[in-house]
Amino acid sequence: DGIFYNLNNSNKTATVTNDGIFYDGSDAGYKQLEINIPEKITYQNIEYIVNSIGERAFLGCDAFTSITIPCTISKIEISALRNCYHLEKIIVDPNNKYYTSVDGALYNKNITSLIKSPMRKRTISIPNTVTVIEKEAFHHSSITSISIPNNVKHIGYKAFVGCWGLSSITIPNTVKIIGSSGNT
Repeated sequence: DGIFYNLNNSNKTATVTNDGIFYDGSDAGYKQLEINIPEKITYQNIEYIVNSIGERAFLGCDAFTSITIPCTISKIEISALRNCYHLEKIIVDPNNKYYTSVDGALYNKNITSLIKSPMRKRTISIPNTVTVIEKEAFHHSSITSISIPNNVKHIGYKAFVGCWGLSSITIPNTVKIIGSSGNT
């Protein structure tokens, strides 16, 4: 299906991974416009459940505009969708027990943590249920302005790093922790 996997033979699971080459963003990996991660794959007549998206799985892949995550995914690494410059929407199967998507952004199932906003999104309306904006949630995104809801208490490390177009941000006094941006 054009997606790379690491297979675990002991428990018959598969992790979405990259092809082993790290990109500078000029001609990165996956070429399809839509990535649809399957629930299961078969390799050498053995069926594997696709249960995670690994570190840097789609790092720098700049061709695809959407990604669909199946109900079987229970873990998505922070850097999995880093530098996917044309990503406009993340779609999560409604039967996934760990993740959901709202308006094309990735959240935990209870919609208390904003995990990832697609890099191509210019605006986002964060639901009032969100209490945490995870680290790198807007990493190098096209966001231009944002109003953080009053229930947010924590903004993670490098949440807005590289958001060069961000001209307006409203942070309520309920936010108690703002992670540093490091040296970038």
